[in-house]
Amino acid sequence: MSTGYTTPHNTTYKRLPAVQIQRKKVKHARLLVHHDGAVHFVVPERFSQNKINELLAKHSDWISKHLERFSKLERIELEHGEILYRGEAYRFQLKPQLEHIVELYSTQKVIASGVNLLHKKTLDNWYLREAERVILRRVKFLAERFGFTYNRIRITSPKTLWGSCSYKKDIMFNWRLIKAPAFVLDYIILHELVHTEILAHNRAFWNRVAEVCPRHEEAIEWLKTYGRWM
Repeated sequence: MSTGYTTPHNTTYKRLPAVQIQRKKVKHARLLVHHDGAVHFVVPERFSQNKINELLAKHSDWISKHLERFSKLERIELEHGEILYRGEAYRFQLKPQLEHIVELYSTQKVIASGVNLLHKKTLDNWYLREAERVILRRVKFLAERFGFTYNRIRITSPKTLWGSCSYKKDIMFNWRLIKAPAFVLDYIILHELVHTEILAHNRAFWNRVAEVCPRHEEAIEWLKTYGRWM
C-alpha cells in the first residue's frame, strides 16, 4: 500500500500545453492555471484569435512559472483500489454480504462494503455521510471543551472554502475535510468556532486560535500542500 503522499518529478515547461479557450460575456480576459496542469483562458466574445494569441504570448512566462510551481508541490496519490480517509490510504474490499453497510478497519487500514466505493459518485456520497457523522460529533465535543456556542452546522461542498461562520453563528464545513488528518479537521473546526467569538482575522482571533489549537500552523501548512488534491 502506498503512503498516500509522494513528490512528483520536477518538470521544466519549455512549451506551453494546449490552452482551453472559453468565450463568454465578460468585460476582461482571465487566465487560469490549474494545479493539474490545465490552462484556461476566458475571453470576451469579441476577441479575435490574433488578440488571443498575442495575450498568450505576452503571458507565456507567467504561465510557465505557475506550471512549474505546481509541478513541484507534493501531492496526494493513491494506488488503484485505495481510498483516502482521515489522512491515510485505506484499501477497499468489496464484500457483497455487507450490502449497503460500510465497515472500517483502522488497524488494517481497510474499508469494506457491499457497494463499490471506488465509483466516484458512490464514494462522494459516502464521504458526505461520513463527514456529517464525524464532524458534527467533533464540533460538539470541541465546543463543549472550550466553551464555544454555535447555532447551526451544515456540511456542504463549496468550491473554495474549508469552512465559514456567519454573524448568527451558523457554521459551514466542507465534506472533503473527512479526507484530512484528524489534527487538520480539528484546526478547521476550532478556527470556525473562534469566529463565533471574533469574526475578524485580527490579532485577537489568531491568539485565540493558537490558545485552543497549538498545531494550527502545522495544519495550515498541510492544507496549503495537500488541500488542492483532496
